[in-house]
Amino acid sequence: MEFDRFTAGANNLHQLEAPGPDSQRTAVLEIQTRRVMYLGRSDRVDDTAHLLPRGMQLRVVGSHTATYQRPDGSTGQRQVIQLLDLTDTATSDTGTTDPTPKDPR
Repeated sequence: MEFDRFTAGANNLHQLEAPGPDSQRTAVLEIQTRRVMYLGRSDRVDDTAHLLPRGMQLRVVGSHTATYQRPDGSTGQRQVIQLLDLTDTATSDTGTTDPTPKDPR
């Protein structure tokens, strides 16, 4: 999978909810990457917005149904598709993060 545009995201599932009957049917992409620009104000409010770069190449590594709690105490469920950023050179094939950058040679 590739993202050819800047992509907005959030760290909390409840922040991704859109009003309407189809909100629970929309899949959520969980991306393992170190390449992100943080835009949120989570120090004061529940805002974990961030921006992902263009040109990301991603591989599906799993999926599951996640149950989460909304700020009002109610719960929700979403289908989560787990992706690994292949363009993040510090992430190994096993999905673990290696703190030492790889030698590009």
